[in-house]
Amino acid sequence: MAGRLRAVFGSITAEPAIFFYFLAIFLLYSAFQPTVFSKVCSEYLEALGDPNITCDNVGVMNTSAAQEVNHLINADTNYWIKLSSICATLPSLVGDVMMGSWGDAFGRRLPLLLPSIGGLLATAVYLALVNVPSMGVAWLCAASLVSGIFGGYTGVVAASFAYISEVVDPASRSRRVSLAEGCIFLAATIGPFLSAALYSNLGNTGVFTLHGLCHLANILYCICLSEPRQVEQKTSIRGLFSLSHFQDSLKTLVAAREGNGRAALFSLLLAFFLFQVASNGEQDILFLYIRDILGLQSAAYVFKFYYGFKNGLAAVALFLLLPVAKWLGTSDHVICTIGLISAIAGLIYFGFSSSITMIFLSGLVGGLTKFADPLLRSLISQVVDASELGKIFGVVAVCGDLANMSGTLIFNSAYAPLRALQPGCVGGDGSCVAGLPFLLAAGLLVIPIILVILAGWLIRQTTSGRESGEVNKAYDAEVDQ
Repeated sequence: MAGRLRAVFGSITAEPAIFFYFLAIFLLYSAFQPTVFSKVCSEYLEALGDPNITCDNVGVMNTSAAQEVNHLINADTNYWIKLSSICATLPSLVGDVMMGSWGDAFGRRLPLLLPSIGGLLATAVYLALVNVPSMGVAWLCAASLVSGIFGGYTGVVAASFAYISEVVDPASRSRRVSLAEGCIFLAATIGPFLSAALYSNLGNTGVFTLHGLCHLANILYCICLSEPRQVEQKTSIRGLFSLSHFQDSLKTLVAAREGNGRAALFSLLLAFFLFQVASNGEQDILFLYIRDILGLQSAAYVFKFYYGFKNGLAAVALFLLLPVAKWLGTSDHVICTIGLISAIAGLIYFGFSSSITMIFLSGLVGGLTKFADPLLRSLISQVVDASELGKIFGVVAVCGDLANMSGTLIFNSAYAPLRALQPGCVGGDGSCVAGLPFLLAAGLLVIPIILVILAGWLIRQTTSGRESGEVNKAYDAEVDQ
């Protein structure tokens, strides 16, 4: 049966796997931060014992007691989101390095399905958490830990892009990687709206149940997916956990390359890391910022719809606008730089937003932001050989893990202190525009722009040197004749 299914799905690559996995992720993301806030708020208000203050009105009451409690709840919510992210990231650092090398040694399907096994196990924890009131918020860290052990979302991105990069030629790689990235944002568009609909009818139980079903669908699809090449090594427990996988990934990272290839690779990896730091940090504080500037009981719904709207724009940009840019002959480095400039403009506008209209307009201003992510991945893959794709995408996944942890630590740690410095955010009349962290993220993205331009120059120098060498060889051969 599996063979027949593989025959049917053999011509399809990893895009559906990306969609299923990230639909699960964005269903979770839309419910995760509000769930953390709800758990933390319930614990605080139960200890406070004031019947007039509830989780629905604590952000809009102008009493000093309510404002102080709201500040403490926000700070504690930041802490648990930060801790949960670390619990997911630390084990995935090891898993991503291993799985990158596994893809090169044992085939591309194995790294594709492992993260969803972790996702299914995490689903059981989430369902228990929302249905057993006595379970504390700390259980979210257990779910994150289980998910991280199996590679997490950075692992599935690395495995998917390694699969796609192997089955397509380098000339069309940027377009195909961008389409795969577009599947992520298509899932990110559908996920929040679907989450909101499920929450209205079934609560978080419905959201987390569908989250698990998406992981199950991904596992089944990956089992049916064909291998893009003949696997030379057989999978074994001893082979899976050999230290040689770490050594191979490290060798790929530091290997000597033609011309300025190694310097270009390091520049692109650092640009990717800093872009991910800013992106992950922004997402971690997004819900709290929307609650602060709107002060509405419906802030959770505004958050979900804005997040869906923003990612819908990203999907349109990657599915429609990026292919047009490639058709016009625009280079990958230029498209990537345009994405980074759009990200800076969107973050600055969002940092000064004070209404629902301004929030959604910031999404339009930053509508080309996601050009940067797939183009950086594609540019990195173009610097290495085909036999190194799994290992280099494993390195990229580790960069993503480190960036996720760094962004969480920096932005969640900075949000509460920066919030306290701004008028209206603690005490006062309740109005609050706590946008300094988003301006910090915008400033950080100036560095990747410089690095991408530098990498483009280094690659041009290498190409120019190679072409000059070939011309000289041809001339010498003609003279000898």
